[in-house]
Amino acid sequence: MRLAGICLIIALIIICIVLATDFAGYIQTGGNTGAERIERVEYVNEGISAVYPKIIAANENEAIDRLNEIIMEDFNRILQIYSFTPFEPDRMSPGQGAIILDISYQIKLNNPEIISIFYLAAFNSPYSAHPTRLAYTSNIDRKNLKRLVLGDIVRLDTDFVVNFKGWKLVNEEKYPEYIKQGITEYISGMETETLLSGMKTADIIGSENKLGIFSYLTGDRLGISLGLPNYLGDHAEFEMDYQSLASYLEPGFIVPK
Repeated sequence: MRLAGICLIIALIIICIVLATDFAGYIQTGGNTGAERIERVEYVNEGISAVYPKIIAANENEAIDRLNEIIMEDFNRILQIYSFTPFEPDRMSPGQGAIILDISYQIKLNNPEIISIFYLAAFNSPYSAHPTRLAYTSNIDRKNLKRLVLGDIVRLDTDFVVNFKGWKLVNEEKYPEYIKQGITEYISGMETETLLSGMKTADIIGSENKLGIFSYLTGDRLGISLGLPNYLGDHAEFEMDYQSLASYLEPGFIVPK
């Protein structure tokens, strides 16, 4: 019995050491591996089924609160585009009836400098002949607690626009050949100045965004989503690696690592 008791005490000590080590790692580790995680929050209301991200940290602070405020502000701007009333998270109410707006998201990048969120909004208006699937993004400078727009990342001029016209279409294998050809012809047929003007209003979630252009960031590439006519799929994404864009990157932009 004495030996069994000693073994039990030793086992408990080992367990306590392991738990203490794990807890210390949770507090000290940054990113998504311990001290912080992204929580998927559901929002369901009349006619809407949506999800948006929320940053959960081991130690809540004003910076985390502000990041979540920016995320919520952008999410509400998307709702307003479709004439839905902005909401407060603690005032959500379950809705009934057909879903006409469905919003999903992907985290394209989340590092100590930037979080980049890509939203897809599928809208099936009873007053429209065709449903739409449009893209929106939120790029947030985590250190300065502000939104980033395309002009903060790259130098917007005619050279950049010409360069963009040669970017690779993302997931091009999913498009029928005639759609790919149509997208290529649509972009090549756009006046350079028109596309440049549109890029200068990129990332605004609202009517000021003339061409429905949104940017996003990954670990090794810059992505641009361009609004398209409905018959071409409403939107398409194009990407280029940072190394190839070195001459266009703004001096203050820190390339993700």
